Amino acid sequence: IVLCAFELFVKKGYSTTAVEEISKCAKVSKGLVYYYFKSKQEILKSIIDLIELPVSKVDDNALKQLDLNELINKLLKQHLEYFITIKFICQQPFEKIQRFYFEAINELTDYKEEIRKKYKLIIDTLKQRLVQELNLSEQEARMRAIFMFSSFEGIIYYLTFFPDEDWKELLSYTENYPFFDNL
Repeated sequence: IVLCAFELFVKKGYSTTAVEEISKCAKVSKGLVYYYFKSKQEILKSIIDLIELPVSKVDDNALKQLDLNELINKLLKQHLEYFITIKFICQQPFEKIQRFYFEAINELTDYKEEIRKKYKLIIDTLKQRLVQELNLSEQEARMRAIFMFSSFEGIIYYLTFFPDEDWKELLSYTENYPFFDNL
């Protein structure tokens, strides 16, 4: 049920997918779907629990232990690998995967808040590290942290518009990219 719902939500969109379509895809009755899930939103929550965003998996201790380049490279690589894996699971273009996440975030406000808190933690940690290690002002460090972290989403949007791009090359490039060499 969950896998069929995920496939349909990505392919068609959460709001335009009916529970009846999920039951047909899963080859079960609509009643059985409602036996396991009280609502379509509960199915969506199960999917999100199953395929957490990479930011959800960030180890708070790793944020503090890695040097700046290692930290950024790890976050970027994790982000790219995640979306590439999801693309292969769904066999759908990146723009449909992105739409799914935006719908999920808008539908599940507690999930949106959880992601927002994790983003804030990462940006605040980057900011603190930039201030400490590069002697940047609080404001300059904050802006750079926001722009760096936003570049992760930017790469996914890039792949949305250029789906034939060699994502393996992008992934390998991120492994040793010197984000802080020219600050």
